[in-house]
Parts: sequence; C-alpha cells; structure tokens
Amino acid sequence: LLDEQADAYILKKSMRLLANRVTDMDTDSPESLLFLDMVPDLVSLVTSDGVAAEKEAITGNRRNIMLKQGALMAIESFVRALYPSTDKSRLASTMASVFLPALSSLTKFMDKTARGWIKDSVENEESEFGDAECQLLSSLSLCISSLIMTLKAKCLPHLPSILKPLLKSLQSVNVLMDDAEDEEGIRGGDLLQLSIVKTLSAVANTLPQFIPPYLDSLLSEDTLPSPTLHGEDKDELSVNAAAVELETALATKVPIRQLILPLFKGATRCLETEGTRWKEAMSIFGMLKVAIDSTERSALAPVVGKIFNCLVLAYGYQGDSEARKALLQIGNKCLLALVMKLSESQLRPLYARFREWRGDIKDVPDNNESAIRRHAFWSLSAQLSRTLRSIFLPCTTSVISDIIDELEIAVSIMGSKFNETKKRRIEEDTESLTDTQELLPLQPLL
Repeated sequence: LLDEQADAYILKKSMRLLANRVTDMDTDSPESLLFLDMVPDLVSLVTSDGVAAEKEAITGNRRNIMLKQGALMAIESFVRALYPSTDKSRLASTMASVFLPALSSLTKFMDKTARGWIKDSVENEESEFGDAECQLLSSLSLCISSLIMTLKAKCLPHLPSILKPLLKSLQSVNVLMDDAEDEEGIRGGDLLQLSIVKTLSAVANTLPQFIPPYLDSLLSEDTLPSPTLHGEDKDELSVNAAAVELETALATKVPIRQLILPLFKGATRCLETEGTRWKEAMSIFGMLKVAIDSTERSALAPVVGKIFNCLVLAYGYQGDSEARKALLQIGNKCLLALVMKLSESQLRPLYARFREWRGDIKDVPDNNESAIRRHAFWSLSAQLSRTLRSIFLPCTTSVISDIIDELEIAVSIMGSKFNETKKRRIEEDTESLTDTQELLPLQPLL
C-alpha cells in the first residue's frame, strides 16, 4: 500500500482482498490488530494529493479515483468488522484511537473534495474531473456514514465538519439535476444524492439531539425538500426512498418543539417567495404530519400555536388551483392528526383561531384572498365534521350564523350574475357561475 510505484491493478485487488478477509475476523483475535495497523495507510492513500497532481491527465485521474474508492471500501469493511459491539470495552477504546483520527482526516479531505467539485461543476458542468470528484465524494460520504453509525457520540467533535460540506454538496447537486436538460442529469448525480442522503440519515438516526442547528439549511427549498429527491424517476437508485427515510428520521427523532420552527421557516420560504415552490412545501408539510403522529399528546400542547402558523401558510396559499388543492389536502391531514390528540376543550380555541383567521364574511373585500381563506376554513370544517361527528357539534353550532351569511352572499352573487347574463342561455350562464372565484367558499358547504 505504501509503494508509490505499485501497479494500480495489484493495489486494487489487494484492498479488495483485505476487505473480504476482515469480514470473517474475530474482533478479539490478535490478527485484528494487524488489520487495524493498516487503517492509517489506507487513509493516507485516500487523502494523498494524487487527484490534484493529475488533474490534467484524465486517465491517471480515473485510476487514482478507483484506488481511493477501493481504499474507502476497505476502511468501511474494517470499521464494521473490527469495532466491538459494546462501546465501553477496552478494545473499543483501542479501535476508537485509530478510527477517530481516520474520521478526522477523511472529513477534511471530503470538505476539500466537495469545494473542488462544487467549483468545478459551476464552471464546467461537462468536466471529466468534476465527474471523478463526484464519484469520489459519493464514496467518501458512504464511508463516513459507516464511521458515524459505528463510533456514534465519539463523532461529535467532527459533526460540523461533516454536515456543512454535505449540505452544500446536496444543494449543489440538486440544483444541477434540476437544471439539467437531458433526462440523465449530470453524471453520477443520482449516486451522489443517494450517498449524501444516507449519510445524513445516519446522523439523524445516531445523533438526532445534535442536528437541530442544521435544520434550517437542511430544510431549505433546494436541499431535502427538492423535487429532484422525490421524483418518480428516482426508483432505480432508491433516492426517493432514502429521502423519505431521512424525513421520517428527522420527524420522529427530533423533538417537535425543536423541529416546528425550521419547518415553518422552510414552508414560508417555499410559499411566500417568487416562483412555484409548492412541491417543496408539500414535502415539509408531510414531515409535519409525521412529527405530529409520532409526538405524545402532552408534548403537542405547547406547540399548537406554532403548528397553527404552519397550517395557515398552506390554507392561505394563492397560487394555481392544482397547488391550492394539494396544499389544502395535506393541511387537512396535518390538522386532523393534531386534533385527534387534543381534548375537546383544546379543540374549541383552536377552531376559534381558524375562524378569526378566516375573517369577517359580511364585509368581504374585493380580492381573492378572502375567498381562498373562507374556502379553506369551510373545507377544514367539513373534514373535521365528517371525522369527529358529534364531538365537533359545539364547533359547528358556533358557525351556524356564518353558514347562513355565506349562503346569502352566494345567492346574492348568483342573482347579480344571472341578471347580467339573462340574455344568454341558462346553460351557458350556469357554467360560467360555477367557475366564479367568488363562489369558491360555497363548494365545501354543499
């Protein structure tokens, strides 16, 4: 491994042989220490400057990348096979004294590789060297993922150095995949997405209590909620499944009191900025529902107001009809999941807040915002009434007068429209009335 003049083929075969041999190794055997002594040499092979030195020689660079990937696979096999199951043994301390420096070196090298790949991808999307760095970054992510799952809390000092380049790389590859003109996107993009998401999942599952400081970056519209991670064409490499797994881990392992504010900020960025980013918001609201489902009743009470603020973002969205329908449906699912964990005494003030948010019915302003809010309010009321039945009756009673006012307004609008178009045929007139935005709140009441 230390012979710089050794043939690349022999080196690759040697590392594969080591990886296969160590899987059958007993952690207590003296031979395991011999394998442990090889870890620094493997790390040195990965972090050497061969890539930078041969940047202009594509063939040599590819060979270097293959060797580094082989060394990373060997390190992955070593840590899985040699590290003992119990973390308090003397052997675990011995193993940690070797693998922690390895993690530190690999993390620094990953940061360097990520910065180089991002810069090269921005300057030249068709770069062969950028493609090689993309492959190397994928292998680095997976190797570091294995180290995190094995070393667990011992990785804490290196967590910022691990997460920051991963989040920047994920954001960059998502943007590149979204902007790619061909169906395949950038070469190796799917694999890089999958590797990074799996590494983030390892952090979320192993050290969930230390991930909240990074949630704002993780939930930005071009990172985890990006449609490039949730498309139907991602089945082959399971990118979609890995993204859902990461979202579930965050929603179930991070306390909702720490998760709700980043979710609100992420949804706000998606729905209140220019452009159509409602699909990204759908992913965020999906996480909110999972978080509500997995949270104990007692832990939900202090954050009901913050959940309300999230839901009104979905209910008040003023985009196209397809987006409004999708957000209304996911909003109702989140609300229903919340209400099922509230008492009747907690439901009434929450429903009153939605009624206040809806606004006055009699003094209807001349814009679509009131119609959209009223439509969302009556939709959520209808959903709750169908599900809760008699439990919801006191809330229904409180809006009986509002229902009458809504029907009177609808009759007034339809009468005025009919008088304006009485020269047309009734069939044509009825069809035009159905599409009137002002009558949108009437649909859930019928």
